Amino acid sequence: MFNWHDANSGMLIVMVIELAVLIYQTFRNRKKERCDLTVKLLLDWSLNLNSDMTRSRKIVENFNKEQCKKLFNNEVFAVSPTQYKEICKRLPQESNKEEKLNSDSMVKLSPLEVNLLRDDVIKYLNLLESILAARQFKIADNKLIKNEFKYLVKSKSGECVLSVFREAMGDKEAYPAIKKFCDDMNK
Repeated sequence: MFNWHDANSGMLIVMVIELAVLIYQTFRNRKKERCDLTVKLLLDWSLNLNSDMTRSRKIVENFNKEQCKKLFNNEVFAVSPTQYKEICKRLPQESNKEEKLNSDSMVKLSPLEVNLLRDDVIKYLNLLESILAARQFKIADNKLIKNEFKYLVKSKSGECVLSVFREAMGDKEAYPAIKKFCDDMNK
């Protein structure tokens, strides 16, 4: 005689196995999708990031809070001769650049110079924010993103990319994914 109890138990075991396989496949697919998206984001980063943006980031990271506020507000301000020499590497040829380069005192930036620096830094931050937002919301692979961008957090001081500029924007929540990344890297 046929035992329905044994048949139901067998079917239940098969269903549990099929469910486990389905869950495993779903997990693998999501992980692959996260990795694929991360690779695409890193490709976008490398294609859209340019030497001007990187140079501008490095220059602005050496600005004080007042200089950063003026830069964010697109106002003219002064920099040291050393800072100006670095800025000149970013700038197109300008007629009074030589005169400014030979100065021993603070150098007042022109509106064009301020605008170029500001635009580069904002583009840099927007591009970085979009990538780190994908990490924050677990759409992109956390480990790959951390490994790629860990250089943006200075290990000794814990200072993070353009922190003074972001703070000078007046909102501690400006670029929240960057802030979250920095906080996570400093743990």
